[in-house]
Amino acid sequence: MFLFSLFLFILVANNIGLMAKVQTTNGYNLWTSPTANLGYDLSLSLLITLIAHVEGVRRRGVKEYLRAFVTPGFMTPMNILEEFTNFASLAIRIYGNIFAGEVLAGLLLALSQHALYWYPFAFIANMLWTAFSIFISCIQAYVFTMLSSMYIGKKINEGEE
Repeated sequence: MFLFSLFLFILVANNIGLMAKVQTTNGYNLWTSPTANLGYDLSLSLLITLIAHVEGVRRRGVKEYLRAFVTPGFMTPMNILEEFTNFASLAIRIYGNIFAGEVLAGLLLALSQHALYWYPFAFIANMLWTAFSIFISCIQAYVFTMLSSMYIGKKINEGEE
């Protein structure tokens, strides 16, 4: 149930910025997808990392859980580095894709306001880009959820092969 809720939460968060463009007179955008903000994505990634570690300790115990980091001994630095790269990859992947999509949508909107003869092209391109962005946001929500389940499952089931 947690993973389904996570998927829907991220799916909605990815698509919120596609609904409208609200900005101030000086060009500051007031309505964006939350996942187009790196701080938001880092927070989600941190939450998944904490859940994975807490569940790993809860299911396997502290001693057995920490033993997985130092076994074999020469791999300890790589095991610790893996934790940081898992955390960063979750956040940066979704941030980069959603932010880039919103930047391109903003450029298409600016193109439509540039000159009247660009409007038909910009309108059609914006409709196509919005449809593609919805598809990409679904894929990104799925990838985030699948990677989260893999990271949590690895912490819980490590050593049970």
